[in-house]
Amino acid sequence: MTEEIGKKEEKIEPIIKKLENFEILLQEIKEILEQSKEENDIMNSYQQVDYDEAGTVKYYGFVKKSGEWLIKRNDTANGTIRFAKSDELWRKEEAEKGYVNAWTNRANLTYFYFYEIF
Repeated sequence: MTEEIGKKEEKIEPIIKKLENFEILLQEIKEILEQSKEENDIMNSYQQVDYDEAGTVKYYGFVKKSGEWLIKRNDTANGTIRFAKSDELWRKEEAEKGYVNAWTNRANLTYFYFYEIF
């Protein structure tokens, strides 16, 4: 009987090891998904209100209920995407004039990488 239990344990141990590794992998996947969700949540708080797709440089305007704004610039000729945002200290005087002013002057704003403004 003891020998039979030993054989069963030998068969079960590799399965337990695999399950432990699978659990670690699932945890890593969960962490990656959470990080991705956090990044997406940043943009979810904005509502798109304007767009200008006339030229090779495309602009998309977003606002929050609080009045904060964000303008996304997609330069299709260079393959770049950059952002201007209302709470940037370098543009405080522009930010205080509001979204409409920023949208009107969108071609003259200074744009940054996503990670630089969030």
